[in-house]
Amino acid sequence: MIASWFDHSRDLLYMINQFRDQIPRPIIGVGHSMGCAQLVPTAIYDPADPKVGPEAVTLTTSKHQESWTFAVLNLESENLDRFLTPDWHKENERPYLVSRPECWSAMRNLPYLRPIVLWVFGGKSYLAAPKEQEVKMRTTGSGTGGNGGVNAGEVEKAVLPEGGHLICFEQPSWCASVTADWMQRWFKKWLTDEKFWDEYQSQSSDEEQLRISKEGLAAMQMARLTRRGRLQVPT
Repeated sequence: MIASWFDHSRDLLYMINQFRDQIPRPIIGVGHSMGCAQLVPTAIYDPADPKVGPEAVTLTTSKHQESWTFAVLNLESENLDRFLTPDWHKENERPYLVSRPECWSAMRNLPYLRPIVLWVFGGKSYLAAPKEQEVKMRTTGSGTGGNGGVNAGEVEKAVLPEGGHLICFEQPSWCASVTADWMQRWFKKWLTDEKFWDEYQSQSSDEEQLRISKEGLAAMQMARLTRRGRLQVPT
């Protein structure tokens, strides 16, 4: 069986739910390449940082099995696509001999990311040409349920012109520096957001949060599709 990148995404989600009382907030996910694609589905539900165990481990995976994590071969007849590649895009993936469907799935889900995002690009990366950078910046967080995207100041990028795809290994100090600067600025906003939620009182419920408010009851009695700002509350 070919392993899915999203196995790790589910592992992260399970870990968060299992050890929630031991994981202090805020939770920040940091990923590179495949790791970024794995963070997308996790972040949509519940972002987390992986914990490193105290015991040393040794890789016993063969080079053949490891190669399957980098690419999925598409050698069968297109008549079998509905059985073998149902989650592959009919134009971007199915016509080709090699793909990795998790990458395309992660890209399709970028508009729905709620956490704020910093993209770190290597200017010479074969996966981060200027056009591809523009697509990622334009789509990330821009959909319904997303963080609002670039226009809301929730998505930023940092580019090292001489960096390649393995920029986090080539220039770890630079990556750490730009990430730390971004985290510092983001954390101040996070504290402001936390203050809002600590003080927020929903207008849908009474002060005890046990009964529907007068405003809520009045809204339910108004015509369907009545816009906000037209609510009249009886006194």
